[in-house]
Amino acid sequence: MQKQTPKWLELFITAFSAKGLVALAWWMGALHAERIRGLQRSYPFLAVTGDADSGNTTLLQILWKLLGSEDPVSISPAHIGRMRHANHAVNWPVVIEDIGRSKYQFDWDQLKTCYNGDTIIRARSGQDDHKFQGALVIVGNPQLSEAMCSRFVFVRLDRTLNSERSRQAQEELLALPVDQFTDFKTQATRADDQVLHKLNQLTQRYIDLLQEESEGAIKSRAALNHAQLMSLIDALQDLYLIPPGQEVLALARVLCMAEETYTPS
Repeated sequence: MQKQTPKWLELFITAFSAKGLVALAWWMGALHAERIRGLQRSYPFLAVTGDADSGNTTLLQILWKLLGSEDPVSISPAHIGRMRHANHAVNWPVVIEDIGRSKYQFDWDQLKTCYNGDTIIRARSGQDDHKFQGALVIVGNPQLSEAMCSRFVFVRLDRTLNSERSRQAQEELLALPVDQFTDFKTQATRADDQVLHKLNQLTQRYIDLLQEESEGAIKSRAALNHAQLMSLIDALQDLYLIPPGQEVLALARVLCMAEETYTPS
């Protein structure tokens, strides 16, 4: 079948540009998270961060629409115990929204094991432990330890980059009925072999590129996280006809994200 650029994808790129494509590639990878961990032992967490009105909420609304849901599905740190039920989320995103309004202090480090698909949170005596089989997303600006940060790829949105054109595209995306997005879930889930092939073929190449560009400054885990993400951008290009230059911009964005892991902010 000839690749196409559906209307939602045209609008999505206009609305969120390279950072949006990066998040979209990760979101596609989330539908293969367990298989990716089986191949490469881990799947990175995604953090969508930014100031108020930077587009975090809208981006997640659209990403959920791509999976057939009109309403974003998320839990708050205050109700993190519900993560025990996330064992039902197999190859599916699990979103935690940290809106910063609660005084509840959550130890994010207890989710570190989700990175490798190990036990979510140690169950109380007499209860079964659950293995994490989904893909973890945090929306907001939580305070994370260095060890936890090393498991993330960070998509940082900036409201100053929101042009009138991008805002209009976001509004059009929100107005589109959910059935206009269904091709994504169908194509992405069917692309199992393609996605794993790209990761197997390209991840080490991208690790080498990242280490070369940074002269070895990027730590091995961060290099793997971002190399996986770059491979997924290539896999996304296999599914859709992405407008010329946009894939290059997305790959360049990931390179910058990786550099930010060792460059002081």
